This record gives sequence, structure tokens and C-alpha cells, in this order.
Amino acid sequence: MNATTANNPLIFAQTDTTAGFLCKDCKKINHTKKRGLEQRVLCEIPNFATLRTLTRIPLAHKKNVRKMRKTTFIYPNQRAYRVVAPDLPHHRILRYFGVLYSSSANIHNKDFQLSYALRISDIVAVNSQYFSQKKASKILKLGRIKVQKLR
Repeated sequence: MNATTANNPLIFAQTDTTAGFLCKDCKKINHTKKRGLEQRVLCEIPNFATLRTLTRIPLAHKKNVRKMRKTTFIYPNQRAYRVVAPDLPHHRILRYFGVLYSSSANIHNKDFQLSYALRISDIVAVNSQYFSQKKASKILKLGRIKVQKLR
């Protein structure tokens, strides 16, 4: 790891949904995945207190946001956040680094390749789980009243 990546490492970890890249810079993730640098990337956060500082949760959806796991919500400010449960292994990474952008660890529109992910990342977070491509999180867009399922 060089001086430029020390403050902003690209972390490869098994997330709550799939093997993924985590980073403070969304453009670094997009560059790594070889997709448009302006494409939006979801944020993973360690707790609901942090979520409240980042966006306003519509009153009609507060209970669902607290209860649903492995679900990404797009809030009225057009930002996508997923709160990671404290019992999951990569929650410790989020507690240490804070809010991190997250995306699957593969080249855009390609299948997961462990060798590519290991070669391109600055930090590899290993736990008792094997790295594997799993089902992506559900994505729900929240309006004032309505919920729109995107994935």
C-alpha cells in the first residue's frame, strides 16, 4: 500500500450480501470495476445514528428501515444506504472506517473472479467465511408514502 492508498484503501471483504469492495471513494470503486466514474454507489453504514446524520427517513417507513436486513434503501435525497447489522463480520470494518461505499467485487457486468479481487485490492479482510458471490441486496426506493422495488 502506498501513501495515496493509506488514507483511502480499497478493501475486499465478504459483506452481508456478497463478496465486495469497500472504500471511502466511490470513484475508486467505479474505476476498479471498469464502469462510469459518475455511476452511483451504495453506502454501508454501521448504525442508525449515523444514518440519521446522513438523511431523513420518511416517517411512514421508519419501522421497515429498522427491521429489514440485507436491504438497501434509496432515500428522498437520492442516496442509497444500507445499515449493516452488528452481528455480521464486516460490521467491524465499518465501525473502524465509518461510512464506506460498497459494490460487488467483480468487473462491471462480469462474473466474480477471486484472483482479480485479490490482485486489485489494498486490504483483504478475511474471516471464517469463504469469499463467494451471493444474491445482491434488495433495493427499495422510498417516497413520502410509497415504496418502489428496484431490485
